[in-house]
Amino acid sequence: DTQDADHGKTEPVAKAKLFIVEANERLLTPLNAMGFTLIALASVLLGPFNRRGQSKKVMLGIVVVVALQSLNLALVSAAQRNINVLPLLYLATLLPIAAGFFLLHIRGEQWLMSLLRKWRLRHLKAEQETTA
Repeated sequence: DTQDADHGKTEPVAKAKLFIVEANERLLTPLNAMGFTLIALASVLLGPFNRRGQSKKVMLGIVVVVALQSLNLALVSAAQRNINVLPLLYLATLLPIAAGFFLLHIRGEQWLMSLLRKWRLRHLKAEQETTA
């Protein structure tokens, strides 16, 4: 049996921590699938329709889902070393679900469109100032 740094914990305690992290990861995996689906739906359904294609929207959805999956993998790895990171794993799983439901709600879409309009106006104003 190997000893931990504080000599009171042995290998079974370390295995128990890994088991806890693995159990939580298995509980969160279906929720990740739901969050990824909501993010994909929001990225494709929100915003104006473009007859030329939706490739920018699809790529945005892909990038967001890949970033979230990378974050989840990093948090699982960190939780295996320090179990106190486990609440961040829950946050990284539940936040995309909440964001997806909010954005797919009519008020969420209105909020997003007003935010994009404000950004576009600021961008155009800054562009006009640089050309003037």
